[in-house]
Order: sequence, then C-alpha cells, then structure tokens
Amino acid sequence: MRCKICGSKACIVDYKGKIRIGSTAKQCTKEDAEIWHCQTCGLRWHDYQLPEDYYEGNDYWTQILGAGGGGDSYVQKSYERYGDRILECMNYIGTECIYGKRVLDFGCAEGMLLDAVKGIAGETIGVELNREMLGSLRKRGHYAYETLEECLEQEAGSVDAAVSFDVIEHVMDPQKVLRQLYELLDEGGRIIMGTPTDSPVLRELAGKNFEEFLFHMGHLWTFSEDSLRMCFERAGFKEIEIKNIYKYSLGNVFGWLQKKRPVGNKKYDFVTDTLNEVWKHEMERQGKGDYLVAYARK
Repeated sequence: MRCKICGSKACIVDYKGKIRIGSTAKQCTKEDAEIWHCQTCGLRWHDYQLPEDYYEGNDYWTQILGAGGGGDSYVQKSYERYGDRILECMNYIGTECIYGKRVLDFGCAEGMLLDAVKGIAGETIGVELNREMLGSLRKRGHYAYETLEECLEQEAGSVDAAVSFDVIEHVMDPQKVLRQLYELLDEGGRIIMGTPTDSPVLRELAGKNFEEFLFHMGHLWTFSEDSLRMCFERAGFKEIEIKNIYKYSLGNVFGWLQKKRPVGNKKYDFVTDTLNEVWKHEMERQGKGDYLVAYARK
C-alpha cells in the first residue's frame, strides 16, 4: 500500500474495526474497516466505499441533524444544534481578511457561516452539493454553486478569501479541491481551512471505544500537519501556516474515561477554567491537538 498523498510505501494498518456512519457512536458499520497510516507524512485514510450520491441527497443531513426536512428546515435545525460552532470558525477567520471582500465557503452546508460574515464581507459565495440547500442560500442573498467546477466557470480568479471547515476530510481528491480553490482566488487571496486530527490523546486513553466514534465512513482522510502542508504546497499555495488546536475540554477527556462514550465538554467541579486552559495549551504545545487550521495565500 502506498500513501495517497506522499507516495511512501511505509504504510501500516493503524486500526481495524467498526467505524461510525452517523452522528452517534451507536451508528457503526457492520463490517470492519481498515485505517491506513503513512509513517512518512502521517496521513490516515480508509477505502470504505461511500454511496455515489451520499452528500447530494438528504440521507446524510438526516443522519447529522437527526431529522429530515430539507432546505429551509435544515437551516433552522442546524442553528439549533450547531450554531455555537460558527463563533469558533469566526475566531479562526477574524475580520481583517474578509472585510469588504468576496468570500467563498466551500462545503457551506446550510450557510450558517456565510450568514455570519455577510454583514462584514462584500459578497458571499457558497459551494454545496446538496441541491435543496442551494435555493435557501440564494434566498438569503448568497451566490450558490453545486460544484467547484461550476463555480470556476463564473468566479475564477475573483475570490479574495476562501474558507472551509470540516469538509476536506470528506472529499475524494483533496489535492484536486485545493488546486481548484487556488484557481478561484485572486492573486494574494487567502485560504483558511479546518479539519480534525486523529485526537491522539483520547485514542491513547480511551482506546477502541473512542476509535469507533472517531473514524467515520464519511471521513476518508485524517490529516497530520505534514500531510496537510504537503497538499497545500502541491496546490501552489505559499505562506502556509498550520495551527494545532485543542478544541475540547479536559472534562471531555474525563467524560470518555468515565462513560466510554461522547459527552461533549462535560463539566466537573474540580476542572477549573484555569486548569482547562493549561491543559489545552500544553496539548497544543506538544502537537497533540484535535483540530488543524491551515492558513495560506495564493
């Protein structure tokens, strides 16, 4: 087996077992999947086959949101369930690179992030495979395209800032996607992209219970800093900076050890804000975060 990013033959099976297919730990594959790990660049991946229209129809969003509806209905449900994540994304983006600019969100889903930047940006553009989302995005004043290919026909070289969070791990060809985003950007344009890591601390502490939840049928790739940087370099980007971030709290770690299932940022009386911040800072210093955010320029 060769690494699908760097081409190295130094690849091993890092995990073999059930992987998640829905939003909860109980929704797992019936058959075991193999997670491959490149010993050279650190990339992890699996070859579990997704249905061809996995993201285009409503099944995926019904799994994620726990209910159907489509279009405007998904917008409301997304705000109820994931609205707080937009503050997180805005913290990564800031305002300097988007003020008065043309901003594109790749894999924008229902468009919560585009809604948040609309009052700051000059124009907002969404790219989203789910067709029912497109009508809702356009009604709310965003330009919307189903694919990057379609977007390139109209917007090549005109985007000032491209953002994308929790998407690149889902795509079949991440290097192709980054090249297309590069082509969409104006000279000097910026890209900010976030993707989860393999959460090394919880893998070590919680073992297989956590790994069945961590690895997901839809997450074809789990990037390391080195493999993500390599993808950006090959796409032509410069001034690449990758931040290793620890998003979840120390209470989340204790929750996994206690409950052996996801509990979110669980509160414990003995975990003070100071202790939590020290924990996060130390994990980031050691490069053991649960999230990567890449910054680069065309």
